[in-house]
Amino acid sequence: MFEDLTDPQSLASASGSQQRWHDNFVLAAHSIAQARQWLPLLTLSGKAHRVHLVLQNDGGAHPPPSRPTVAQLGVGLMVSASATAGGYASITVAAGKWVDVHRAVTAALMHLQEGRPGSVLRGLRVGITDSAHAAWAAGDPLARSLSPDLLEPPEDDIFPVDMVVADDEFEIASIRKPAGFVLPAEGLADHSGWSMALPPVDVRCVSPRGFIPHPERGTLRAGFDANGGVSFTNPDDANAGGLVASLRSGEPLSEHTIAALRPYSYVDVSALLDAADQRAAAVVLSSLATAGVPLLKASDAPALRLLGPDLAAAISAFDAQDSVLLRESKSIDMRRLALGLFEPSARWNHWAAAAGMPRQESETVSVVLATRRADRIRGAVRQIERQCWPAVEIVLVLHGIELPDEELNQLRKDCSRDLVVRKGGPELVLGEVLNLGVRAARGELIAKMDDDDWYGRHHLRDLVHARRYSGAVLTGSQVEFVYLEDLDILTRRPSEGERYSDHVAGGTMLISKADLTDVGGWRPVHRAVDRCLLQAVEAAGGSIYRSHGQNYVMHRYSDAPGHGGHTWAPETETFLQNSSEQWDGFFLPPQIDAVYIDYRPPGRHAGLSSIFSGPSLQTAVSAGGGRK
Repeated sequence: MFEDLTDPQSLASASGSQQRWHDNFVLAAHSIAQARQWLPLLTLSGKAHRVHLVLQNDGGAHPPPSRPTVAQLGVGLMVSASATAGGYASITVAAGKWVDVHRAVTAALMHLQEGRPGSVLRGLRVGITDSAHAAWAAGDPLARSLSPDLLEPPEDDIFPVDMVVADDEFEIASIRKPAGFVLPAEGLADHSGWSMALPPVDVRCVSPRGFIPHPERGTLRAGFDANGGVSFTNPDDANAGGLVASLRSGEPLSEHTIAALRPYSYVDVSALLDAADQRAAAVVLSSLATAGVPLLKASDAPALRLLGPDLAAAISAFDAQDSVLLRESKSIDMRRLALGLFEPSARWNHWAAAAGMPRQESETVSVVLATRRADRIRGAVRQIERQCWPAVEIVLVLHGIELPDEELNQLRKDCSRDLVVRKGGPELVLGEVLNLGVRAARGELIAKMDDDDWYGRHHLRDLVHARRYSGAVLTGSQVEFVYLEDLDILTRRPSEGERYSDHVAGGTMLISKADLTDVGGWRPVHRAVDRCLLQAVEAAGGSIYRSHGQNYVMHRYSDAPGHGGHTWAPETETFLQNSSEQWDGFFLPPQIDAVYIDYRPPGRHAGLSSIFSGPSLQTAVSAGGGRK
């Protein structure tokens, strides 16, 4: 028997109390994103001996199956994967007995995705009364469909969800009621960016992952077809109308779609903005913006206004003449704003709080700053204090140095963040000093920052966002920009975009305190502490995710007495040989506001002269690149 999960009558005729039984249950979907969108529709599908998830492989864009997680093995589910004819992959879940269909498909999807599993809405229960509203659940495994009998639970029972998505707010006779309703039909007049007319974006499938800083192809055009689907076409390709990717009406942007768009410099969305269905256009734009796909548009439109003024302005900021560096910076600005609005837990936190539920506060990030250089403390603390993440604690660990009490008191007085100070003797090695700071930290997340490098004010925000959409245990940034003080040169290593990796810069690491504790903290050694932590996370089965590199500039300074030395000290030639771009002088990438950086370069070392005649970084930002 074939059943259309999106049939509007499927929920009206369903029952939450009458169990359904299947020998084999097969769910066929075009992508992981579509299967995750259908998850709440499966909560009324009953049990089966075997559950098969069949996904379109789309020419190899689909990620290969990963090994079963410990959690899946622990609950007795057997997961096997195989390739099938016609470009599809089949995932089978069985337990030697009846298995819940919804639970089995959830396990199969976890089996396919990198990063830790879990509730994307941080425990909030969302219910839908119409299959058309499945996207509002954003692939959360705790979301569910509500049949008529589930809307009237007995007085001694609980209401199955916290918030209900529906066309209208309806009366519930039972004394057990949800906290509130989300009504998409009533959100079209809300131009704050939080419009209920637009669902969250499932960021586990649609995210900045895979962004290509140096695209090799031109501009695509996006538009609706006659059936309400979306097509992305290359006007320079005459084959098959230049079709690069397409979506059926109501189908979400998926991992396949985003992967197909990545090699192109821009997507022209003018035709979307001219379409009759502005809500549908806004839904597409919200996903493209969240993925960081650079967009070109021709005019203002209601669809842009539904995204809110800030995100609309960020979308409008792109220019086809931008340098690749500025193109990436504008993409970072846009996706940061989109993630703040459309990341599922943030979006539902806003709606639930408006309905009277307690607001979930932002995770507190405790920044551990270990230093042996008293002269750099004030500047480093200021840099952390300027971070835009709302909940930041600074844990300053003095490694073998002393500060007068009056100086420490003034530092605390001048700092608007919570400042904790600990002291470690000179006999302690770096790993022990860092662990001293972690023990004093009260935050849920631990960030490691250095006293001699430069950070953009969105550094912590971008890492927290990356942790959410990647599911990684540890996130950080690439060492992309390096300022060589002796040579007075800024170098840029080849940018690899956002991706899972086995390495991030030590001065950019973010990990939860619980996960850091589970892997034993920083190893008590005098050097290579960052590499040891990366190895420990990987050995424990955790994933590592590398965010963009524009928030961080490594400072390689001179060998003048008193600087304290580098823990990692390769030769200067290492940075020169590995660079893809170089700029003469001290400059910072566009994501770091130089106005707040209190640094004056000492000038080029005696006996050296510049061999660079290319444009400055500021010129490169506006005109197109540096000089090798």
